[in-house]
Amino acid sequence: MRLTEVLLRNTGEMPMVRFPHRQHPAWLDCTNCHPPATLFEQKAGATRINLLLILSGEKCGLCHGAVAFPLTECKRCHSVDRDSPEHKAFAGAIVREAPAP
Repeated sequence: MRLTEVLLRNTGEMPMVRFPHRQHPAWLDCTNCHPPATLFEQKAGATRINLLLILSGEKCGLCHGAVAFPLTECKRCHSVDRDSPEHKAFAGAIVREAPAP
C-alpha cells in the first residue's frame, strides 16, 4: 500500500482538504472504503464529495461524526490554505507521497 496524501481542492471559500491516507488503514481494511465498497473510487478525483453528502452520513461522514472526530472540527480537514507552502508541496498534483512520520 502506498502511503499518500490527497488534496481536495473543490472546497469553495474554505481552505482545501488534505486527506491523510496513511492514518486510515491503521483502523480500516482497504475494502471498507474502496471497491467493492462504494465510498471512494481508487482513482484520485474520481469520487464526488461534498458537505451535503458528508453531513448526510455518506463518504467521510460515515465515520466522522460517528466513530471518528466530529464534523464540527472543520479545520482538522480544511487545513490547507491556497498558495501556502503545504499547497505548493503538492506541486500541482492532487496526490503526493506522504512525508515520513
